[in-house]
Amino acid sequence: MLSKNESSILRLILFRRGMRPGASLEELQKVVGEDVEESIRSLNELLGELGLEVVVIEEADELLGGGRKRAFVRSKPPLNRQEVKLCGFDRRHLAALAVTSSFLANRGGRASELEIVNLLRKKRVSPRKIDRLIESGYLSREGEMISLSWRTLAEVDLDQLKRLFISAKSPGSGD
Repeated sequence: MLSKNESSILRLILFRRGMRPGASLEELQKVVGEDVEESIRSLNELLGELGLEVVVIEEADELLGGGRKRAFVRSKPPLNRQEVKLCGFDRRHLAALAVTSSFLANRGGRASELEIVNLLRKKRVSPRKIDRLIESGYLSREGEMISLSWRTLAEVDLDQLKRLFISAKSPGSGD
């Protein structure tokens, strides 16, 4: 059974505000008080049985600046194909996220926007998806550079993604 604090935290982080999932730690502290971290730990024990976990990560991007912490719920095991369809992005957005994240992970987390635009065009994915990924916290833009942002680092297993791209057969390889 959930305590009052755990129930409040769960309700606040399950609902999105705009493009961002979860709630800031400041918001949670206003509702729950100072024992928010202890409540999150005990909530994680209960959610673990469901294959979920509450993650707290520092959120920094061009809109918010830096230093704000955000809590949200994510799946512990990777989502299967059916579950991915329900995540809020269509397959073109997921393709843009996968290609861009893999490329940036191999480049140390940053690359020029022009390189990413050219890569997406080569893969037949609209470069306009970059703005959508920035709005939702997966990428950030600093001048002409694009980098991985807090949400990608929290939700995407970059090592696994790189392994999947390396092991994938290229479309004309005939294998």
